[in-house]
Amino acid sequence: IILLIIIVIGFIAGIVKGIVGFALPMILITGLSNFIPIDQALASLILPTIITNFIQSLTISKSSFYKTIINYKVFLFFSSIFLIIGSQLYFVFSTESIMGFIGIILFTYTFSQILGFQLKFTNNRFLTMIIGSINGILGGISGIWGPLTVSYLMSLKIEKNEQIKVQGIMYSLGSILLLICHLYSGIFNTYTFSISLALVPLCIVGLFIGSIIRNKIKQTTFKTFTLIMILFASINLIRKAFL
Repeated sequence: IILLIIIVIGFIAGIVKGIVGFALPMILITGLSNFIPIDQALASLILPTIITNFIQSLTISKSSFYKTIINYKVFLFFSSIFLIIGSQLYFVFSTESIMGFIGIILFTYTFSQILGFQLKFTNNRFLTMIIGSINGILGGISGIWGPLTVSYLMSLKIEKNEQIKVQGIMYSLGSILLLICHLYSGIFNTYTFSISLALVPLCIVGLFIGSIIRNKIKQTTFKTFTLIMILFASINLIRKAFL
């Protein structure tokens, strides 16, 4: 029954990702941590994140994979280096502190988005290095690097489908690094591999359903709905951490 619930959570996460281009790891880790330990939840999101992002990076927008990497090389480089560092910091923190940390980050981001606040970045190399570094630390510890990446890309005002493609490439590279790091840390093992693999099929189905919805219905409505769902999920994580 728990495995069935976990797979349904993966399906919902896939739909949301298909609509807005991110949030799959956030929904997975907040949803799965209600049923399995948070370290298993973190490991379980790795395979569906890699595969759905890879699909998204190849099927959206006509720009090349290589060109996108070159255009955002500074952000990608610093995100990657600090993701490796962050993944090894995982064992420094307790389960409760990790849940609280993720919950506060998610709550702050989603609540500010609902209120209409947008973080303002410029295409400045030094600022990009700082944002990429923070993004990598967050991704390494929690498996979540979507909110800051999305805020950064939105501030650059690139075209919607191009933005989703860039997100897909960034998240694909980050997810592969996360897999390597947690193979080394031991979090991604035979048991968590089986859960992660079970999540993949319905995450992919959800991704394509979400993509169809994105093309037919106003994105702003669904993005608001998604942010509200993530807001409730973040409140639940904070509750589990501190209460």
